[in-house]
Amino acid sequence: HAGWGPPLCAPAQGAAVDLTLLANLRLTDPHRFFLTCVSGEAGAGQGADAWGPPLLLEKDDRIVRTLPPGQPLHLARNGSHQVTLRGFSKPSDLVGVFSCVGGAGARRTRVVYVHNSPGAHLLPDKVTHTVNRGDTAVLSARVHKEKQTDVIWKSNGSYFYTLDWQEAREGRFLLQLPDVQPRSSGIYSATYLEASPLGSAFFRLIVRGEEQRTEVLGSRGVLWVARIPHVPRATPFFSMPEWWHL
Repeated sequence: HAGWGPPLCAPAQGAAVDLTLLANLRLTDPHRFFLTCVSGEAGAGQGADAWGPPLLLEKDDRIVRTLPPGQPLHLARNGSHQVTLRGFSKPSDLVGVFSCVGGAGARRTRVVYVHNSPGAHLLPDKVTHTVNRGDTAVLSARVHKEKQTDVIWKSNGSYFYTLDWQEAREGRFLLQLPDVQPRSSGIYSATYLEASPLGSAFFRLIVRGEEQRTEVLGSRGVLWVARIPHVPRATPFFSMPEWWHL
């Protein structure tokens, strides 16, 4: 498509998986917004069986539970190598976690896109954090609309930690995660107690280990790109743009 620059990162040499998730962030109208997942595998366009199970692209409510879309989302396929998700009807349809899944067996791989609401009570200073095993990860939720209630942190949808509302420092709630391990990877959220999940700050934490599949994120022009090759830990990382559109 015109105006869509190339991905910022190419798959590593000898990569086992090449999966890319794209979102056009300049489409502010939910009716026009869409996500596309593309397989760059050599055999991905050679028939339905080239990848085994077909590519999946869906809103993942197992971790971040929000209201269902106003109408069923529409999934369109272009052969076995590309799938596009459309049919959003309201801004809240976009908030949460979307995932693309491709490959079969041990090569089954998931790419995740996290979408925050610009009107949320809390906003992430940085959406995606990539750190090495043993490092300390610090997640920062900036207060956008203050509530005088505790802040609940969750990890992959499960309760993780609570901060008193008076523990905010310079308008931010910080969660420090020392000595992180690959099992610490996942989706984290910060939400005011009894507030709607749509008002949460959502984060993606990736902890690289010697055998860990590493997600490389980038932004260029109108594109948000996520690609997962099977790579060593010294992988370059590009941060998610610090703005969101609904």
